[in-house]
Amino acid sequence: MVIIIRHFLVDSENVNDNWLMLFDMADEDDEIIVFYTKKSPHMSYMSVIRLMENNSINVRFEECYEGTNALDFQLVSYMGYLMGRNDTHSESNSSATPIVTDAADVSAASCADEYIIMSNDTGYDPAVRFWKDKGYAVRRFNVNFCKQAVQRRKNIKYQVVADIPFKEDNTNTNIDTNIDTDNDNDAITAKSYNLNELFDGNHSSYTDNEPLSDELAAND
Repeated sequence: MVIIIRHFLVDSENVNDNWLMLFDMADEDDEIIVFYTKKSPHMSYMSVIRLMENNSINVRFEECYEGTNALDFQLVSYMGYLMGRNDTHSESNSSATPIVTDAADVSAASCADEYIIMSNDTGYDPAVRFWKDKGYAVRRFNVNFCKQAVQRRKNIKYQVVADIPFKEDNTNTNIDTNIDTDNDNDAITAKSYNLNELFDGNHSSYTDNEPLSDELAAND
């Protein structure tokens, strides 16, 4: 079974500590990489407490050099490094490395991992489009999108829990207790979801027919 890992790359100068919402979006196999400089906003005590309470999601911090758009360049270059590293790892575990001659077939040879930049800065969009054209799953989420995604996820989780049959005391009733409780696992596994399905209209994915920045800029 192929495990798809989501690599969340955070522009802390741009989103402040709003990146903590990713704890409600990431799975245990995912990782959050926070890029920061001395100019990154300080975290509140509540944010620090939540960070310390996290014991399931892998979080790493990468200190960046300062300068005009310096963090942006370092974040994007690090994303490319992750892609190359993961592809090299995939090839080393394969008995035969596929030779790609057509750009349309590149996705078959590229890593299945997802790379998600969290930032309100639309300046990342050309890099996102560049890598998408090469078959990689790359996206940019702004803060507003993440807030909506977290809320939608909570709604889905509550709906799943509400659908689970409730076991009542049947001492004085004739209620059949042979209820299929397999669905109980849904409340536990509700954390796993497809980001593409969080919104009607598949807002989290980009098509070649629509300008990438226009779709996301609406929520900036």
